[in-house]
Amino acid sequence: MNISRNEQRALHVLALGGCIQHERNDGPKITSVTCVTCEGMILADFDLAIFNRLRRRRLIESRSGRPYRISNAASPPFARNSTTGERDMLIRNETASDIRAISHLVTEALRMLAQSTGTEAGIVERLRAEGALALSLVAEDEGRVVGYLAASPAWIGDQKGWGLIGPLAVLPSRHRQGIGTALMAEALRRLRTTCKGAALVGDPAYYVRFGFQAFPGVSVAGCPPEVVQALPFDGIEPHGELIHHPAFGLDQRV
Repeated sequence: MNISRNEQRALHVLALGGCIQHERNDGPKITSVTCVTCEGMILADFDLAIFNRLRRRRLIESRSGRPYRISNAASPPFARNSTTGERDMLIRNETASDIRAISHLVTEALRMLAQSTGTEAGIVERLRAEGALALSLVAEDEGRVVGYLAASPAWIGDQKGWGLIGPLAVLPSRHRQGIGTALMAEALRRLRTTCKGAALVGDPAYYVRFGFQAFPGVSVAGCPPEVVQALPFDGIEPHGELIHHPAFGLDQRV
């Protein structure tokens, strides 16, 4: 399938959580479109011709009249080399043979962070043992696991159906190569099909690029409010405590 550079740019924006807003006149025909990034910026050079090509190829989809988003068919589970643009890292589900590498990677990657507790690998193991890994994605490069992302079921207040992302870890030697971004893009694409929204506790300067933000009514006891972030897929502002799975060892109750 031949995809133009402008089409690739649009799909990249959508893969990171953006959307295509559309308008109709009196009839069913769409008359104007705007591609919006997850930060609310408008993608230049996106027009009806590009929109129609993407829709005709089923690379985008809309549900119940909502804005168009990337379809399952359009999101290849690969990260691209930032220099060559070639596919070189596979984003896939974990397998049993990955478990030891995942534990080592999570420990090594997060030990450098001041906020690390040293328990993150154990949390992943407990989530796995209890069947609570909604997502367990690895980034593989030449047969080696170089990145990892977990997601587990969570509540915000009395609302279930949220996907809690974390830990997200990349080998220190592979930082700034787009691995974390590729993992997040694939995770959000999958969570949109099953969850009310995504949530996490992390650096807002990093996660804002994916559309996460702190909400006044969302909190975790003992955490600065700015690091507790959510991305509601329906656009409705959440309220309440972000309740983790018991594997995280927090004193929380639904």
